[in-house]
Amino acid sequence: MAIPYGKWRLAQYIILVLAITNSSQSELPSSSSWAKLQISPSELCSMPYGSFRVNIYEHANNHKTTTPPTRYKYFYAPIALLDHKSAVTSFNNVTKQAEVRFRIEMWNDKVESQVVKYLTEFVRQSVQSNQVQVIPLEKVVLASTKPSTVFSLSTDWLPYQLHKSLQFTLSCFVQRDCDQLAADMRINPQQFDHFKLLFSLTSQTSQTKQTVIRIDNVVSGQLVSDLLQRFDQDVQQAFLTAKDEKRLLTETITNVFVETFEDSDVVSPNSESQVYNLLRNFLISSRAVIKEQSDKMWDSVFWNEDNYRPDKTTKTLNEIFKKLDTESQKKMSETYNNNNKISGGGQAGFLGLFSGETKFNTEFSRHGSTTKEDIEKFYEESKDHVEWDGEKFSPKPLSLSRINLAQLRDTQSLQDRKVSVRYSTAVLSTPINFVQNTELTVTDEWQILKEELKDTSKRSKRLEEANLILSKKLEETQKTLENETLASNQTTQSLAEKVASLNLKIECASRSTGVAPIGAKNGELIYLDRHAVACSGNEFLRHFHFIRSGDNNAYYSFTCCHYTL
Repeated sequence: MAIPYGKWRLAQYIILVLAITNSSQSELPSSSSWAKLQISPSELCSMPYGSFRVNIYEHANNHKTTTPPTRYKYFYAPIALLDHKSAVTSFNNVTKQAEVRFRIEMWNDKVESQVVKYLTEFVRQSVQSNQVQVIPLEKVVLASTKPSTVFSLSTDWLPYQLHKSLQFTLSCFVQRDCDQLAADMRINPQQFDHFKLLFSLTSQTSQTKQTVIRIDNVVSGQLVSDLLQRFDQDVQQAFLTAKDEKRLLTETITNVFVETFEDSDVVSPNSESQVYNLLRNFLISSRAVIKEQSDKMWDSVFWNEDNYRPDKTTKTLNEIFKKLDTESQKKMSETYNNNNKISGGGQAGFLGLFSGETKFNTEFSRHGSTTKEDIEKFYEESKDHVEWDGEKFSPKPLSLSRINLAQLRDTQSLQDRKVSVRYSTAVLSTPINFVQNTELTVTDEWQILKEELKDTSKRSKRLEEANLILSKKLEETQKTLENETLASNQTTQSLAEKVASLNLKIECASRSTGVAPIGAKNGELIYLDRHAVACSGNEFLRHFHFIRSGDNNAYYSFTCCHYTL
């Protein structure tokens, strides 16, 4: 037997009260963010939408017996649908970092309409669109469940304000990493399934927690592991590029925070910067600029792919340069001089020097093989770190950070250090979802706006054409009236002259019709039958005149006369 909805709701409310009474873990303090939103924290139901589900919640007042069903309110979680086609790369001139920018859709009219329909079936009574909306959260941040060595995410909360979609950014240590990430996102977005959105309220206050920095946090990072494997035990120090320094510190911070904070916690940017600087002061002993130093110093520089270290690539370039004819030498030097000025042209010019050539196989074989792809990689790896000084190729001045390897090998070198870290906890966490079937599409708001603008332009054009036609008709009508009035006046004048020749006395009186509408405000002349222009008895109409009164009214002024002997 079906349970009436009202009784079912009452039973559900009683069960909820008993659950809260008997379980302290389920009890929500008055300061709870869900309590501030007046939304029940437990989901009411979950609606299938494409390849994922959308959680639906209800207003806390829905449980009150004094609230009629027509006043019930429902809320659904943001869909967090990645618009993978929107991924583009750029260079931020403020932060001096490469970036990937992309859009994530939070909600759209289609999903809201489906929530209304789904709720109507679920609660077995009509639910109107004004009873449903996305959860009114106020701040959002993009997070990842996996640490990355090629990109970083900002911990700054972005204002949400119920926008249908928001733009997010990830920063890369090098431009080509961002280019590859953007291409991967457009082609295979599912590999970014470790992304999630964390939501919060403006009214939430941050908290403080003690975190501990241990030597294990440092040495467990991938870059430190690579460093210790690359250099022998007798090597006491190594040099890192700015990119690898950032990578080292980012990996270490991630290892520190992952032990202390939950997935829903977001560390404040100030605290993150504080820990970052603390680790940098400990790990980086000093800085140096290297250019044409000895091979021994270059051997202390950590390079991700050692074969492409600047001192080695310049050696190869100079050997190749000597084998080229004068014209090719000129082209080669210009290629490296112009690689920052002409995008894409440098690589093509460099490859053109060696197409079909085999005499350079010995030189290129030091860096791998001699395929076209390998030569392309050689150029890409060397162009930013090599310059032509007018006589030969040489490494560009390179700012490096000195790191003490002996300190990393000694697990007693760093005592555990406690640091107070400010953080805030998300109200809601939702994973990034993806378009995986033809029925589910990302709403292109810009395209919709363009279509609406196009329709508006068409309507405006039609209105202009209609206005032109009506104006022309009005001019024609006015001209017709003027001609008829002129003819009437001429006839009246002729009759008056004939009467005058009879020596008759004439007596005249001026009269007018009442002011009345003559039609719509588009130039039409109607309702003229409502104007009685007529004389009585033995009178005759001497003349009449059509007079407008305002935009939509008019009346006739006329003169009636009669003769006496």
